[in-house]
Amino acid sequence: MTKRVQLNTSLAWRQTRWTLVAAILLGLVLSLLLIFVDLQQTRSNIETSTQELLRTTANPATQAAYTLDELLAEEVLEGLFAVQAVSSGQLVTERDRVLASRDRRADQQTPLLGSLLGSELAFSYPLVWHSQYTGEYQPVGELSLSINGGIAGSDFTRRVWWELVFGLVRNIILAVVILYISKHLLTQPLSQLVEQLRHRSRDDFTPLTPIQGHEKDEIGRVLIAFNELAVSLKQSTNEMERLNEIMAHHFQEPARRLVSYAQRLESRGLQKQDSDNQVSLSFIQQQALRLSLLVKDVQRYLALEQLKLEPEILYPGQVFQELVRSHSSNLEESQWSLEGEEVAAFFPPRRLREIFIQLLDNAFLYAKLDQTLQIRVRVFKETTRVRVYFEDNGVGIPPEYREQVFEIFSRLVPSTENYPGTGMGLALVKKMLLQFDGEINAIDSELGGVCFTFDLPGVGEKMDGSK
Repeated sequence: MTKRVQLNTSLAWRQTRWTLVAAILLGLVLSLLLIFVDLQQTRSNIETSTQELLRTTANPATQAAYTLDELLAEEVLEGLFAVQAVSSGQLVTERDRVLASRDRRADQQTPLLGSLLGSELAFSYPLVWHSQYTGEYQPVGELSLSINGGIAGSDFTRRVWWELVFGLVRNIILAVVILYISKHLLTQPLSQLVEQLRHRSRDDFTPLTPIQGHEKDEIGRVLIAFNELAVSLKQSTNEMERLNEIMAHHFQEPARRLVSYAQRLESRGLQKQDSDNQVSLSFIQQQALRLSLLVKDVQRYLALEQLKLEPEILYPGQVFQELVRSHSSNLEESQWSLEGEEVAAFFPPRRLREIFIQLLDNAFLYAKLDQTLQIRVRVFKETTRVRVYFEDNGVGIPPEYREQVFEIFSRLVPSTENYPGTGMGLALVKKMLLQFDGEINAIDSELGGVCFTFDLPGVGEKMDGSK
């Protein structure tokens, strides 16, 4: 079964998320770099403008012009305020009469911006009149100026916001363009490939349809490799089907003949004439029966891939109860309990009965002789799956062998009259569950034996039994 990809695990969503995050972070870093360069340039411009301003105020001719009249003083002060770093200025005469005054400290920016571009500095310059005839200098007033780089940062602030917004928008647009290209070159063709695979059953080996425009790139090569693998698997499946037919007719028939002729010799009383003959006939008969069972179990194992059973809504607890009632004679001296009878699953009823029969057979076979056999079955709902626990109080399975017991022809004890079997039972159970994405494990049981835990599809899980 192929499950539909969830949004949070899809390649398209992950690509979108990380591309946008990378674009935003990259845009922020580049914007900060531009802001840093702009900051250095702004501080340099403020410093240059301030130096030019100070040179202007120190010019004797300029200083003399301040004292002519108030209108001229206002114009000169207006010229000085053309420098953005000037926060306040005042022109006064020698007799403390204010000729012109201006203050824009109310436009002061945040303290952080002021600390970046420069804190406020105050300057006072005496105004001196120089006589061209006598050559003497005469003080006529004073010019007071305050310079603050934070006020000059209004344009800088606008540029900062512009650089941040523009950088972010630019990189988001770039990310969208990259996503659009990636969608058409990667995500969309991969989705088409997944969609083709999602509707295929396990025994469908027809070639996948080539994706237009991707015949020669990596996606096309993946598709070609898959089709080659499908051809190889089809050949292997055909060989397995042929092997199953051969085992049914060519292996099973000699085993039946061995049993038949051994029984004929036994019926003639040959074993009474010679004890060696008796032992030999008994051995031939036992081995012929074992060979017949081995071939039959291998046939069942191989037939699981060929015989597809449709899942149905059922109740594992009720299926177990029905088996107990049908095998009541075998359970007369045993104790059993059931929890979770009302939990529903989505599984072929015949397969679930076969699983429970195999687990019951194991419990009977490996029960402790000095104790009453106890069996407990618990069924729980787990999100979209159903969990089943089958426990007993038998001899158990050592931890180091709990994976080995699910392999084909795996036995922990030799096959004898007391412990018959071929070692295929649990391997068959595992394969039945794998057909529906299930698994089975052996763990310790609270009853003292072994607990087999396996999962089945829940009713809410969309399943296709042929997949």
